[in-house]
Amino acid sequence: MRWLLFFLIMCFFLVPMIAQCGLTFSDSDSSDSSSSSSSSSGSKKLTVDAFKRYLEDWQERQPDKYEEIRDLLYKEPYTTENYVAPSVWVYYEPKNNKTVYRSDEIEIGAYVQNENPIEIRRALYLYLEVKGPEDEAFKPAKAERQIIQVNEYSVNNNTIRMFPDISNFAYMKGEGKVQFRIDISDGTKRDGGWYSTDMPDYLNSGYYGVLDLYVYNNPTEINNSTMRVSPDPVMWNDLITYKADISDRDLDEVNITLYIYRNESTNDSATPNHANDNLSARREGAIYSTSKFFPADEKENTATFSIQGSEVFDKDKDPGKNFTYGFSCNDGINTTWSLMAQGPQLKEISGITTEVCPLECEDNNYFWWNKYTFTLKVRSLTPEEKMVTVGLFTKTAEDKEAKQPCKPITLQVTKDNDTIFKFSDLEPFDVTDAGQNFSYYFTYDVPDQHGDDNTVVIEEPKSINPKVMRYPMLSLVTLSNLALIFLISLIGGILMEQKLFRKW
Repeated sequence: MRWLLFFLIMCFFLVPMIAQCGLTFSDSDSSDSSSSSSSSSGSKKLTVDAFKRYLEDWQERQPDKYEEIRDLLYKEPYTTENYVAPSVWVYYEPKNNKTVYRSDEIEIGAYVQNENPIEIRRALYLYLEVKGPEDEAFKPAKAERQIIQVNEYSVNNNTIRMFPDISNFAYMKGEGKVQFRIDISDGTKRDGGWYSTDMPDYLNSGYYGVLDLYVYNNPTEINNSTMRVSPDPVMWNDLITYKADISDRDLDEVNITLYIYRNESTNDSATPNHANDNLSARREGAIYSTSKFFPADEKENTATFSIQGSEVFDKDKDPGKNFTYGFSCNDGINTTWSLMAQGPQLKEISGITTEVCPLECEDNNYFWWNKYTFTLKVRSLTPEEKMVTVGLFTKTAEDKEAKQPCKPITLQVTKDNDTIFKFSDLEPFDVTDAGQNFSYYFTYDVPDQHGDDNTVVIEEPKSINPKVMRYPMLSLVTLSNLALIFLISLIGGILMEQKLFRKW
């Protein structure tokens, strides 16, 4: 290989020069010209083939001179024998914690000490390698190769170069010890098999032959205070919505599971992150579970499950019972459990249908002194006749409580005909209610077609008439009242005068 390199150098550099200058080789020394028979004054033009024969002859007959010429023309790739390989360490800021979470920001670099003069330095190529908890050997990290040129050193002949692509461990799907080392090359035969692992650690300075970091996962968190179910109470076959706010600092894709339990099947003492031996019991105790994935694009999400009650509850057994629920979240590494939450309460299956009839007012002016009639139609949903008690409540101002203007009515209800519950000729309002909006509702002791024991508050389109005085000033009633007042005052004055006069 050396001979071929030597030959090529000679061909490209010396032969053209010799040809241009008309250089000739003399045969004055017979020992140096065994292959030529020309006289001392003769000469001939040197060709490539002839020069090659000269080299072969010198190599065989005069190896010392051959070595001298070769050393003159050929140099090793190394600039000088004084070149010393630079020292390279993994750099990690000493004040930084070596126990980190997957989402924590980290910075890893290379520290290089190069004592060679700038004239003989070479460019250094640095490749970061990593060994994870499940890896058997180091492998290239997801970081770009860093190149340190010969002039990129401080006056102290050192430099620090960071690997900008390594910012955190969110890409890891596990936790444990992670090791880093640097694969080094200076473009020579040292390429391959030259690592920072041979260097001693200097912990106070942050220089490591191999950097060990301990990486842990941030489990998904469930905000128990945000857990809610609606509506509650609810019919057994209605659409039910379960919600809870979750967060994942590592921005993992999270698998969230909703569990629904009957009260007798749940563990009320369960707490978040409880022991694993309770997890299987909670899963087995659920009467229903469903899961969904949430993307890893936001730190906080609201988990929402909309469940048709008929998919979960038994029509014959479950109405009238209370249920509980909970969530579990798995980010691929850890499973987090929520607290148990109450809900929903299932309403009893309806026994009657109700229909509210229009409100009646004696003169349709809605004065506070008017008499009102409230009517509710009720019919049984089953063939059996049943006794139903209906109550009436009215309400005006927001700061007032609902009041019951009369006693409840109890009647027998059948399936074939409507039973009319009529609260007639009531005066539920007083003068303080003038100008107020009013509402009313009925209560009953048997669930209706909605599973409720009372109607939704009914808002009338008209408020109570703001007029306070029941009669005008120029009316027989008003004049009679005024006359009566004057008469009473007159009689009272006479009696008082007579009594006082006799006393004096």
